[in-house]
Amino acid sequence: MAYGYRIKHSQSLNREIDEGHAAIVRRIFDDYASGQSPRKIASSLNEEGIPSPSGGKWNDSTIRGNAKKRDGMLRNEAYIGIIVYGRNRFRRDPDTGNRISRPAAAEDIIYCEEPGLQIVDDHIWNVVQDRLDETTQKYSRKSTPLNKSHRATYLLSRLIKCECCGDSYTVVAQERYGCSTRKTKGLSVCSNTKTITKQKIEARVLARLRAGLLAPEMAGRFASEVRSLLEAEAQQLAPDKMQLEADLIKVNRAIERILDRLETDELGDALVDRLRAREAERARIRNALEDAEAARHPISLPTVKDLEQIYAGQVKRLESLLAGSNQMVEANALIGELVGCVYVAPDPDAQDGLRITIRSSAARCFLSEGGGLNAKGLPKEAYLECSKISVVAGGCNRRILPKLRCNV
Repeated sequence: MAYGYRIKHSQSLNREIDEGHAAIVRRIFDDYASGQSPRKIASSLNEEGIPSPSGGKWNDSTIRGNAKKRDGMLRNEAYIGIIVYGRNRFRRDPDTGNRISRPAAAEDIIYCEEPGLQIVDDHIWNVVQDRLDETTQKYSRKSTPLNKSHRATYLLSRLIKCECCGDSYTVVAQERYGCSTRKTKGLSVCSNTKTITKQKIEARVLARLRAGLLAPEMAGRFASEVRSLLEAEAQQLAPDKMQLEADLIKVNRAIERILDRLETDELGDALVDRLRAREAERARIRNALEDAEAARHPISLPTVKDLEQIYAGQVKRLESLLAGSNQMVEANALIGELVGCVYVAPDPDAQDGLRITIRSSAARCFLSEGGGLNAKGLPKEAYLECSKISVVAGGCNRRILPKLRCNV
């Protein structure tokens, strides 16, 4: 149910206007009609401590929505007394169980006029829709194909995180990184106003990589730690075979009950989806049982020399990519494998006023594509244990532990 309404138990309408929330709806429409941006409106609401429809913080996309999907508060026809039914169709993915939304055909959408539910004046609505249309037309000409918009355009795209709020550091101005939450939700949600140019942060991260993670001696340190942890934990990784067998019996019974219903009831998509979900679960349990049986046998662990060679190969591959002029996507992916995340936080004593911390995972170094241990047939148990090992790059001359923290 849209923000601004509450449930009403009635044989006619199932909702009524919530005057408290309706005042917020009118304010949002008035502010946008007067020229404020959705980002500014969201920031003001957050500063005043007004909860969003979900009960959390306001975001500009909650207000603006998506032009193609016709969602978002500013595009909701309910606010002018038109209730829309069936705009989207929902179904369950049989493999993942996730709920998937798909636009419905135009002839399947039902519009019902309910003047008693109108919150926004017709004139304000029209002003808002005209501005939304102008904005959509203006920026649609600048859009790029979907596959390109999701590809890395900078060396550290999607790898930088704000240590204050945990959200991403994205390009907030021309070639300057800044906190995405601060930009979209305002200072009341994240107070980190520090930005840094693309050139400066890339230079600092690459310098630290070359001096730390990419140094030849680091390969031996990583490899020794991975090997020791694999040996120590190898006997504790076998799944609980008895529990898996009990789960298999349970899911088989569930499948039998669904099949019985399919023989007597009318065939429906929901029932078929449930059957597929249970069959997928059964396949997963059977695979886990096979792994449990295999885990009873000794695990063939990689040697330290194997690990060192793989690490050195990844380092050489990265240096080759950095030397290329048009290999940004590949270089970004490999840095993500080696680095994991780059965390930034305001610090008046640090260079550029920002403290930068590189956190890396041994699994990213040893188990990535392009020569990782998966290609050498590393047992699943070894992979799981390797993924637990985490280090932070920096200038500290300390033994690698499951977790270190040093700054760039």
